[in-house]
Amino acid sequence: MAKNIEQPVVLPSKLANHDVKFKVYLPDGYKDDSDERYPIFYTTAGGSRINVLKEQLAWLSHVGFGALPKVIIVTVPYIEIETDMEPKYISASGINSDLTIEVLNQEVMPYINKHFKTHPFNILEGFSSSGNFPLYVLANKPELFNAYISVSPALALDKSGLLAKFDNRLASPDYKNKSLYLSLGSFTSNAPLFEGLEKKLNQYAHNNLTWHTEDFRTDNYMTGPMVGVSKAVQKLFSDRSPSDMTQFKASGVKGVEVYYDNLKAKYGYELSSINTLMDLSDMQIEDSKYTDAIKTLKLVVNQSPENAYYLTRLAKAQLAAKKNRAAKQTYNKALILAKAKGDDESIQFIQNKLKVLKL
Repeated sequence: MAKNIEQPVVLPSKLANHDVKFKVYLPDGYKDDSDERYPIFYTTAGGSRINVLKEQLAWLSHVGFGALPKVIIVTVPYIEIETDMEPKYISASGINSDLTIEVLNQEVMPYINKHFKTHPFNILEGFSSSGNFPLYVLANKPELFNAYISVSPALALDKSGLLAKFDNRLASPDYKNKSLYLSLGSFTSNAPLFEGLEKKLNQYAHNNLTWHTEDFRTDNYMTGPMVGVSKAVQKLFSDRSPSDMTQFKASGVKGVEVYYDNLKAKYGYELSSINTLMDLSDMQIEDSKYTDAIKTLKLVVNQSPENAYYLTRLAKAQLAAKKNRAAKQTYNKALILAKAKGDDESIQFIQNKLKVLKL
């Protein structure tokens, strides 16, 4: 599992009139001198929950076909205000939410984008009494984030008229390419408010906001964030690797290229199509379209020329097409890469394949 690198940040805030503190967790493999960039996962989690969350996100992203890409995690700073209210109720009430939004928008997010290798795709997540904040931002400044995750929000504790803020707004073009995941926890006082928001989503959000709700009221409250976050990111990023490959049966590589061009409009950056191209090649081989499969896999190899595995997949397709000489050349290229990386398992696999080829 990936291990996140923790970087505490103390940032003087002119807006809050005090230093704001937050933490940045960098994903495994993050390098300042690399061209690779990452979406940002802003979270209200703190205390013991942040430890669980960072490991959960690391697990969900540690392989290319995981539920989400690797992300930079940033904790949302707590903005101090003068009040006698208990901290957990402050978060739920919304009384410091406007100021928190401005601090994020004008100070924290520019700092993150300046000092770290970021993609222009921002996620905001919150649970329980802090789960109201993602909804508050979505209602008041939806352009600030691309995706919102609100797990078991304490809607009954809100003092800001939060749900009324959504009235007649959800059909606005401000919600185009925005996503919401919302779940209901086990506290019964939140149920009518949750159902009211669901009704508004059903009424207004057909053409713009993409949303999904879950009902966890029969589950233990403390399982909510683990189950909810996993389901939320799975829903959010499921289109990175489409499961229905039949949509590309006729269009082939060109169809995949068009599909990922459309994804770029949602995410704001170019996503890798390699996993989908690999799935496309499998379908082409199953349909005995070996020439098409070889062309598809050569495109994959050109995108990742240092990956021995992709070369072995190309060689397999060449063998299926009875192109044994080409397959042998491809396996030899893969063997050179595997030896350079000291990958003993791949070396053994490729050498066994070469022994079978009699040329």
